[in-house]
Order: sequence, then C-alpha cells, then structure tokens
Amino acid sequence: MQTLKLQTPEVDLLAWLEGLPGGPKIYWAARDGSLELAGWGVADEITAADPATLLRKLQRKRFSAHPAVRYLGGLRFAPGAAPDAQWKPFGVGRFILPEILLCRAGDRVHATGFATQAGAAPRLQKILTQAAITAAPAPRLRLVEQTPDRARWLQQVATVTDLIRHGRVSKVVLARSSRFQLSAACSPWQLLRRLQANSAGCCLFGFQPDAGATFLGATPERLYRRCGRDIASEALAGTRPRGRDARADQRLGQELLGDTKEREEHRLVVEAIAAALQPLCSRLSTGRRRQLRRLDSVQHLFTPFAGRLRSGTTDADLIRRLHPTPAVCGTPTAAARDQIAALEPFDRGWYAGLVGWLSARGAEFDVAIRSGLLEGRTLRLYTGAGIVRDSDPAAEWDEVEHKLAGFLERLRRDV
Repeated sequence: MQTLKLQTPEVDLLAWLEGLPGGPKIYWAARDGSLELAGWGVADEITAADPATLLRKLQRKRFSAHPAVRYLGGLRFAPGAAPDAQWKPFGVGRFILPEILLCRAGDRVHATGFATQAGAAPRLQKILTQAAITAAPAPRLRLVEQTPDRARWLQQVATVTDLIRHGRVSKVVLARSSRFQLSAACSPWQLLRRLQANSAGCCLFGFQPDAGATFLGATPERLYRRCGRDIASEALAGTRPRGRDARADQRLGQELLGDTKEREEHRLVVEAIAAALQPLCSRLSTGRRRQLRRLDSVQHLFTPFAGRLRSGTTDADLIRRLHPTPAVCGTPTAAARDQIAALEPFDRGWYAGLVGWLSARGAEFDVAIRSGLLEGRTLRLYTGAGIVRDSDPAAEWDEVEHKLAGFLERLRRDV
C-alpha cells in the first residue's frame, strides 16, 4: 500500500464529496469541530457477512502507524437479522480506507492518497481537484408514513412495560421510522450542510456505499473515543425539550434532574457502560451523574467516563462490549434486542448502530441516532425512546415527536 501526499486545494469537504462521481463517499465531523474527515473510493476495507466475523477481522488487522491512515465506516444495530432492501448496500458493517482522504484539523486541510498500484498519484490528484459548490433551497418534506403509527406505538409501549413488571426485561428502547417525500431532489451533502450549520454539539456523519442511498445524521451520543490507551465514553439518556426562554429552560432541566422515571432510564445506561468497560480498563472513573447536556432542541441526563485501557485491548474488544448500549437497545441486552425484533415492524439497519473511524493511534465511534436514510426523493428518519417500568405510552410518543420535529427543523433551514 502506497501512501501519497497530495497537493491540497482550498476545498470545502462537503462540496468536494458532492462533486465526485461514484463512491463510496464517507463524511465524519467531530462534535467539537476539532476534526473533519471526507473520503472517496476504496483502497482497502474490512467487511464480512456477519458482525462476529467482521470484529474478528478487525481484531486481527495490523494497522499502519502512518498518522494519515484512518478507516471510516460503521456497523448495523441488529447482528443477526437480514437487512431490508434499502439497507443491503451497507452490509452488516464496513470499515473503509478511502483512496483519497481529506482531513481538516483546525484551519488546515491535508489530503492523502492510498494506492495499491504504482502511478496512481496523477489520477488521484485530478479527482481531488473536483469540487462543486451548489446552493439549493431547503426541500419541502411531506410525511407519507409512520411505522408504527400512534395506536400501534401505544400498544407496543404497554407491552414492554408489562414485560418489565413481570421481570422479563428492565428497559427496551423502541424506535419509529417516518417516511417523507421530498419536494425536489436534494443531495445528502446538501442536507448535511444544513445539519452542520444547525447542530451544535453533535457529531455529523454521512455514508454512501455506492451511487444509491446515503445514511446521514447529527448524533449527540458518543460510544467511545480512544487516544492511544486513554478512553472516554458517556451515558446519555433521559430527555426533556429546551425551554422557550432561560427561565423555562431551567425549569425543564430541574424537572429532568428530579424525574424518577428519567433517572432510572439513565441509571441503567450508566451501570451497563461501567460494567462493559471495567474488565478492559486498569483505571476507570465516572463523572458526576446528575449533569445536563443541552442541545438545540432537547436536553439529556449525562454521565461521562474516563479510563486507561489495559495493554492489548483492541477496538474490536471495545465494540463487542459497548455496542449496543442500553441507551439505544435496553437491558439486559439480549432480551431487549429480542423484544425489539419482535415488536418493531421495520429494519433499523445502521440506525442505532455505530459510525466513526479508527487507526493505530486512536479511534472515535458515535451512536448513530438522530439519523435518516436518503434514497432519491425518499427520506426515512428514525427516532426512539427508552421504555422503563413507569413509562407512559402517550408521553413516550410525544417525546419521539419532539425529537423528530427538532431534526426536521434543522433540515429545513437554509444556510
């Protein structure tokens, strides 16, 4: 594998992706703005027919120590289920080293080419110079279908709370798919530009495995971040909307901090993450639990983790133990997953899976929520809510509605 330093033009990473033919195309941006990545093509990839094999391949992979080498990709939520037609191009998971990788750190952009054959530099340099900055009005979105509808959702929540009272599970996260028709064709990179301008504190991502569908989103939830052997993770569960003014916002935040149901939902996530990380860490600390993480349209209960990984711990080890968290699945994990498979009438695909990057030096993966699948003029948006013993079905529907409305508002704004 050749690593080629390319001449980097002044380029907007999303515009560059939009102007390129074919694929795959991948985009990822850190929620604090410190790192932005855009990749095109495939120089190398890690993939498999099932998640267990994929993680074994990932564990055996000998990553180059070159600082530019990053594999980008993700993994679906449900390991055993066969994907629906719209999710088939994504597979169970893929980690790709792009042929061209653009990396923006601070104000500087670096471009690197990765080639398996000699003489690739001129071709990659030509591709790098292609960029198409386009501007289009925000499309109108017409709701076509909600799966499940409100009546079935209320029934599902009642079923889960009954299972919890009988000791079958402690928490199950139910999700909904909302299908919209766009008034005009819109590239995924244009939608991501709107999310970029209107999603402070969120990680942005887009994955287009071929010229078809694109999975994209702006997620507030980090699965983990690794720098060498130092690791950071977090529990993010329990939700209230933001207030219309500072006084209302403070009232809603205090209500969230004191709500028994929301605190129970959050506690389950905190305990599960701690149990997952403890065997892998020589040192692990948990931050103060009663914290708020405030985003544009919602606020969450938030607990950070920081630790030192034991020697020999791999990213595959971390993914096995952390994915999926109770924040998107429930607990116990296997029982909650079984209930999701039985109750949800659609394939989550990569929704509530993981997206991000990894390298020899570090890795960062985020939980793929607040997300959607764009295919032509059809946009499927996915939203969910954690169901615990005291959950009220109508209130959980309203929570999902509020999350969806906030996401739609960010997509509709022009930039």
